[in-house]
Amino acid sequence: MKFIVFNILFANLLAIGTIKSKAAIHNPPSGDTVVVKLKNKNKVMIITAESKNLKSFLNVNLNQIIADIDSSFRRDSTLSNGGEMELALFQKDSLLKIRILKDVIRNSYKAVLEVREKDDSSQKTFQINSWYGKKEKRKNRIDDIFEIDLGWNNYLESGKIPADENKPYGLKPLSSNVISLRAMKNFYWSKEKPRFSTSVGVEISWNNYKYDNSVIITKGSESVSFDPFLADQRMIKSKLTVSWLNVPVMMHYRSRNSSFHFALGGFSGYRLGSHSKTKFDEKGSTKKDHVNTNFYLNSLQYGARVQVGFYGIDFFGQYNLNELFSKNKGPALTPISFGITI
Repeated sequence: MKFIVFNILFANLLAIGTIKSKAAIHNPPSGDTVVVKLKNKNKVMIITAESKNLKSFLNVNLNQIIADIDSSFRRDSTLSNGGEMELALFQKDSLLKIRILKDVIRNSYKAVLEVREKDDSSQKTFQINSWYGKKEKRKNRIDDIFEIDLGWNNYLESGKIPADENKPYGLKPLSSNVISLRAMKNFYWSKEKPRFSTSVGVEISWNNYKYDNSVIITKGSESVSFDPFLADQRMIKSKLTVSWLNVPVMMHYRSRNSSFHFALGGFSGYRLGSHSKTKFDEKGSTKKDHVNTNFYLNSLQYGARVQVGFYGIDFFGQYNLNELFSKNKGPALTPISFGITI
């Protein structure tokens, strides 16, 4: 890969060194700029304070330049991950400085050559700029992504939040939380402009639904019910927990000039388990109850997801397209969740 830069730069240097026979030179009216048109249709611009400065460059030992550049590149891996390399080469009457930069986004190179005459107190210079030569062929980029969701759960019934309607299964908004661990593979759409990508992966999610009212979720013979605690029992905590194995698929957009990013997609999942947990005070003593059952919950879920953020922190929103409970086995509740992704 590094020899691509050598070939481009050397071709330009050698072409200028034999400028009379291999290139056509166009002098602008001011006389301080020379455009060299090479055989391969590339162009090199030489900027010089005075035309006489060009003579010192044409006497530079090109063979020595090639050897020095090749030696320096073999010792330095700066450009392997993008960046800049600068070489200072001393000739008899001139100081030759070469800077080579790699543009990671465009996967291409820029070479800048400066020559300063040692005896020139005014430090007049001229430059040769070779912009974006041959581009290296590469495969589409693939990134590994690991994310954690920290957020809150609720659900809708006929477009309304049950707690607002004083339903027995209304939730405590700040205590009903969701935690998700997600591993994704991110595939970029384009080799040259990695602003758009698609990611797919696997996720484990724990959804906690903590009830605001003093009720216990109970599985009956036909459906679930939300029964009140006994008269001598004071509720401390009552909740339903559901764990899922999900497969998310997202389409991403990342801004070229800022850290803004946006993602839209969906998910489908299989229920791994569910249980209820109650904690209450009875005659001065604290008691706990833990029931593992399916509570007529749907075994499959699917829905839509959106993420928006800056740098490494996103805000997410998620909306299920099917209900929490099987049809006619419980209230028609559609889960929603929101929070931050880190």
